[in-house]
Amino acid sequence: MYYSKGDYDKALDYLRSSLAIYEELGDKGGMGSSLGNIGNVHTEKRDLDTALDYYGRSLAISEELGDTSGIGESLGNIGVLYYWKGEQDKALDIYTRIIKIFDELGDNHSKGIILNNIGLVYWKIGDFDKALDYYNCSVKISEDIGDKSGLGDSFIFI
Repeated sequence: MYYSKGDYDKALDYLRSSLAIYEELGDKGGMGSSLGNIGNVHTEKRDLDTALDYYGRSLAISEELGDTSGIGESLGNIGVLYYWKGEQDKALDIYTRIIKIFDELGDNHSKGIILNNIGLVYWKIGDFDKALDYYNCSVKISEDIGDKSGLGDSFIFI
């Protein structure tokens, strides 16, 4: 609730309490979730290096647990932060890794989002033809699965 209201300090207090409880219980899944959410708050605060640290810790737990969906989510967050930090090569590496994960999961909705993100990276580095190719791949997926929101997102970028 505090996160949604923009009271990030209060949100962090509760998320740190959540993390402490999950650590005490030895609940790695809960710990990974708490760490990811703490990363989200730091992202909103534009404290990107701290957010990267928390996303990295969440990723490590997801990898330890074999939680493919959690791995994809953590990597997606990390990729966005690299994009914002201007580290486009790292963002592309992360996004390429995520595409494979979403292919394994059969998660075409998330794959469409990542294809748009890859398009944004190519747009950012000035390779507009390649960016358009990725946006169009996302359009095709969105049309195939009936994802109008995803289609709208792709059209914004095009």
